[in-house]
Amino acid sequence: MAVAARWDTLKSTSTWAKRGVSNAPIAAGFTSYAKAPRVGLAPPRMLIERAAVKQLGEGWNWRELKVGDRFITYGRTLFEADLLNFVTLCGFSEELFTNKEYIQSHAPMRGGHPVPGALVFSIAEGVVIPTTLQGSGLAFLSMGFDIKGPTYVGDTIHVEIEVSEIKPTSKDAARALVRTTNIVKNQKGEIVLIYTPLRMLQGR
Repeated sequence: MAVAARWDTLKSTSTWAKRGVSNAPIAAGFTSYAKAPRVGLAPPRMLIERAAVKQLGEGWNWRELKVGDRFITYGRTLFEADLLNFVTLCGFSEELFTNKEYIQSHAPMRGGHPVPGALVFSIAEGVVIPTTLQGSGLAFLSMGFDIKGPTYVGDTIHVEIEVSEIKPTSKDAARALVRTTNIVKNQKGEIVLIYTPLRMLQGR
């Protein structure tokens, strides 16, 4: 009799399920199955563990540098928009940079539209700093500055760098004074600027 009663209950449960009616025994059965322990699987927290994140674009660690190390940057073209923005921002309103008629008739340089040496230096620093000083540069202290030739709108420059001095500071052994010789060249390989910045760098 007990077997027959159980069979009647199962038939009734299946009939109600087919009709789309919620049934407690079936729901309870599925819930119990969903919570059953997973055999042979790692705990969820182990599945989402990741390696430590590494910082991209870090600058020089002065402890890894030595005098004589040499580097070269990617190139950067000087566009007319660069000249216009720089002249407007800094007030370089000299006709040599702002008056094309004056340039054509008076400028001793006949290679095109000249740009200020200060702009050439700024663009040079713009290609040097992100790849050498990010996260490690602390101070710009001094430099020598020697313009070797004209630079024009449309020229492409790059910087060749050589480490010339490394001196740990007396107050903090983790810091050092680092001097480099930065040679700026155009697309023809001509030297247009040499500057020798002295910077304070943080070691790691």
